[in-house]
Amino acid sequence: MVVDPKVAQEEELRARHRVTTASGTSGASIAYDYKPCQSIAVREVAIGGRRDCRCLARRDNLLFVGVNGGGIAVLDIADPRTAPIIATLAMPGAELVDFALAGTTLYAADFANGVHAIDVSDPRQPRHLGMHPALTHSQNRRVVVSGDVLVLVNDHALSIFVVTAGQFRPVALHHRLRTAVGWLRGVAFEGQRLHVTQGPMGLWTFDLADPTKPHAICGQEIRLDTRPNERLIADSLAIQGSRLFIGTSSGIWTLKLPETGAPESESFFTGPGTIRDAARGAARDGQLYFCALEPHDHVFHIFDSTQGVRYMGRQRLSRMIDRVYDLEHGPGYWIGAAGNAGVLFASY
Repeated sequence: MVVDPKVAQEEELRARHRVTTASGTSGASIAYDYKPCQSIAVREVAIGGRRDCRCLARRDNLLFVGVNGGGIAVLDIADPRTAPIIATLAMPGAELVDFALAGTTLYAADFANGVHAIDVSDPRQPRHLGMHPALTHSQNRRVVVSGDVLVLVNDHALSIFVVTAGQFRPVALHHRLRTAVGWLRGVAFEGQRLHVTQGPMGLWTFDLADPTKPHAICGQEIRLDTRPNERLIADSLAIQGSRLFIGTSSGIWTLKLPETGAPESESFFTGPGTIRDAARGAARDGQLYFCALEPHDHVFHIFDSTQGVRYMGRQRLSRMIDRVYDLEHGPGYWIGAAGNAGVLFASY
């Protein structure tokens, strides 16, 4: 018997790295490889012919995926190598860009329309509860929830609602001035304070103790000692413990969070890649990780902020992935919303 050396090499690689393949909805062969920090696993998700996955929310072994123009898919991710779709909810015309999961209600930011509430108490039968438009112009980008307060963030304003059982009651609107310098980007709740990044303007901190009367506590620009005349761009944002981590155009900015008042600048880590719009922070085992994607180089950069900030390494992605829009984490792997490539499962 004659053995094709290329076939033999492929089989040897499969055995070594536990690789399996499957045909996705596009007809392409997709590889699943769980070798840590060197390889990725991808599964395509199709909803009504659309696979532009933009946002994720995870609850135990359930993954909620927002798909532009298609609605919501619910995946069982107990085994990421199969990750079957167990339910879908059609939302024609909805351009879903961000999720906030609060108990059994999933809130979804819709870029052009506003914010939706979806009942996911029965994940196999998600129900649309209602929608409310933004209190100002559209271009909605992020949604966050703390208790019964929901904040919908669009390019230049905050729409604030009190939510009960998926029903919205608008209570306040806050416009940011000097909108020409950049739109509102990252957002995170910390108790009754709301932190928002605004590109070259840096970081805004709001007091929402009374959600009907939001007011800005402070605004802080990023100025490095080595480059005092250069204004950096603040973008992705995450909170871990008593610290705030902001991804910028030149690295990760760390601030301490006192019990009251403004965040205090602590340190700045300059590392590879720009930690901007294609970056997300995710907590795992009590640690915070930032993952940044360089679209032109298809590289996933991973930073750990357990003790300060340190660079953990990088992971090369498939060439079919343009960027990662959102990030969650599972037991032993990252989960990314990878646009037209569907849902990405990447090993730690």
